[in-house]
Amino acid sequence: GLKARQALMTLAGHPAPKRSWSKVYPYIEALYAEIRDCKMAGWPWNRIRSELQAIPGIPKFSEKVLIRHFRQVDGAWAKETGEEPLKARKRSPGKARRT
Repeated sequence: GLKARQALMTLAGHPAPKRSWSKVYPYIEALYAEIRDCKMAGWPWNRIRSELQAIPGIPKFSEKVLIRHFRQVDGAWAKETGEEPLKARKRSPGKARRT
């Protein structure tokens, strides 16, 4: 127990490194309306991500991060406006993605 306590105390003495995905949130929040319009028009997440990644200055991020941040902003927007958030489409685990 003493080694574990010592290791945690050492860890607590240093700030945690910032994750790159946390730098992406402000972009997703600022572009929320446009991303929502793209989703409502039927565009897939991977295409939206690739369009955003082509813009200089936006940090690299995964599709999963884009979806997670979008859902957070969409949920907050739904609470503010009373409108429903976009519905998440579920994929069956055995289905392969189309490219």
